[in-house]
Amino acid sequence: MLDCLITGAKDRIEGRRAGATRLPEVVITVPHLHDDGVNDGHDTDFKSGEAAMRIGTQLKRHRIDATMIQGDVNRDEVDLNREESQFTKFHSELDEVLEESPDILLDIHSYPDGFPVWTDYDVVLFANGPLHDDDDNEESLELAKYIQARAPGTKVLIDTADWRRQYIQNKGLMRKIESHLVEFNE
Repeated sequence: MLDCLITGAKDRIEGRRAGATRLPEVVITVPHLHDDGVNDGHDTDFKSGEAAMRIGTQLKRHRIDATMIQGDVNRDEVDLNREESQFTKFHSELDEVLEESPDILLDIHSYPDGFPVWTDYDVVLFANGPLHDDDDNEESLELAKYIQARAPGTKVLIDTADWRRQYIQNKGLMRKIESHLVEFNE
């Protein structure tokens, strides 16, 4: 399934730039990777690290080097996917990388099996938010269709993005970078 995500993104990037000679530049964020070892709720996206590493491996198979930015603080301290985290080391590093105008930003998360609303899905994408334009929404739909076509039986939901909970994705969209927050079922 992760291979489909990456090859689909690569195909779309190359298709948008017909005749492009360079490979796409990709940024992968994993904000909720840090685990404080305290079982006090869903502080850690337990499958996000594995998912991000598998995505990175697939990118390398396509000769694409990705910049990966990993969260190093617990969500109890600050949620790195919220605006109040904007002055952290994580966001300083992300802002620096986004200034280089990469082609795509993949914000990787995971959610516990049985999570209300998403429990019947394998992957959740976000669109139709306050910063999504028609092209952004279409890119999310294309990505969902591509995942389903390449991994038959995968259930993909496109949920509605908002200003507060998709802070990293919104940062990319504000800079006109194709940006996807991708949630994987744990």
